[in-house]
Amino acid sequence: MTGLSRRALLAGAVAGAVVACTGDVGGDGPGGDGPGRGGPGAEGGRRTGTPIRPPSATPSPAPPPYQPAPGEALLEAKRLAGRVAVALTSYAAGEPAGAVVARALAPTLVPGSPPAVAVPADVTAVAAPLLVPAARSAGRVVYPQLGGESSAQDRCAVLVVTEQRLLRDAAEEVVTRTIDVRLRLGPGGAWAVEGLASAGGDPVARPPDLPPAAAAVLDDPRIALPDTARWDVHAGRVDERLLAAMRAMAGMFPYGVTCLVNGHPQRVFGTDRTSNHTGGRAVDVWRVGDLPVVAQPGPDSPARRMQQALFDLGEVQELGGPWDLDGGGGRSFTDRIVHHDHLHVAFHG
Repeated sequence: MTGLSRRALLAGAVAGAVVACTGDVGGDGPGGDGPGRGGPGAEGGRRTGTPIRPPSATPSPAPPPYQPAPGEALLEAKRLAGRVAVALTSYAAGEPAGAVVARALAPTLVPGSPPAVAVPADVTAVAAPLLVPAARSAGRVVYPQLGGESSAQDRCAVLVVTEQRLLRDAAEEVVTRTIDVRLRLGPGGAWAVEGLASAGGDPVARPPDLPPAAAAVLDDPRIALPDTARWDVHAGRVDERLLAAMRAMAGMFPYGVTCLVNGHPQRVFGTDRTSNHTGGRAVDVWRVGDLPVVAQPGPDSPARRMQQALFDLGEVQELGGPWDLDGGGGRSFTDRIVHHDHLHVAFHG
């Protein structure tokens, strides 16, 4: 057991007793461009491909337009990104992929207006993992997390954790992906779709000989992982230091993960610096306890306690969130808006 594991588990036990109610060097830190609700089992609770029930012969009704909770930063951008993710994962059996993508990328927040920004032609190729031939699909947003904002505040990435229910072969399959939607402010001041950077990766089967640290994270019911993140662990992409930290964090509070490697921008948004996510050395956490991080502004909230406990351990090298815990010292940071809706926990290469 590493020093991080021993000390973090001890800290977790203390935290649990008190509140049981509930890149390169520089990575994703400051200087880069850069409440929906969900309980501990809100995402990642089922294995991909598990048959649940025979499909109904009646088509599912169209999902209601996605609406983020009041108080979210860049609320209109999150609204649009959520609606795009739902549209890309909601379609009838046999609907052409091109038609699904065209429908998903057409809306802006100005009813009846055309897209303010031309959509790149490669979006259909990026969205391909979401578009399953001969399947009927229904999508639902778990949470839309900010993944970056340009210095001019006119572009952003929204990482939408999205549950997709696929009905095919007389069974229902549930997959939870993190979809990276890129937006740009149009001439009229409304957000419009600029592109799609990731559909959350391709499935990777769980190997029978996973290292114990990886298996412990995957099998911990306190850690809600989207399938996108599970596949990263299956593929061996995640640093052992980060796996140990994730296990220790679960001893503090249950939490929900947005992404590890896939589903996150490869570079710190708006810079040429490689993100620590790309190297498998970072995790983003959108929920701590039963509430999103953005809904926990208080100094005694679970999110604040988790960030402080990780900072006090001293081994996590990059700790972003709503609070700057070291006054600009470098290990802990916040920023104008992006890290107010999640915790970013990372190690350097």
